Amino acid sequence: MRHLVAGTGLAGPDVAEAADAAEATALLDRDDRDVAVVEIQLPVSLGLETIGALRSRGRGLRIVVCSFHGDEATKALAVAQGADAYLDKPVSSLSLQAVLRGFASESRSPVPAT
Repeated sequence: MRHLVAGTGLAGPDVAEAADAAEATALLDRDDRDVAVVEIQLPVSLGLETIGALRSRGRGLRIVVCSFHGDEATKALAVAQGADAYLDKPVSSLSLQAVLRGFASESRSPVPAT
């Protein structure tokens, strides 16, 4: 995911990685972040919990989910937990770039899941 984010050409030099929700929320506690890219893998419930934990820490944080779980139920659960965008894997740097550019150009209104 780090390479994908870097490949957009929009990421600053400070791209951090976290292995789980605890690490991700600890990052937010230490530093403000604009965007979190969350990869939902098995078990999906842990990915959804991570989204909820991130949302509770940073209301201004934009959350992008990238997942092979492209079913509508999982997407709806991710959005309900606070995801701003949902990209089906495999994700290209161009599709992630489009989402990030959209975040930069819009107000804080939610982005529909794609």
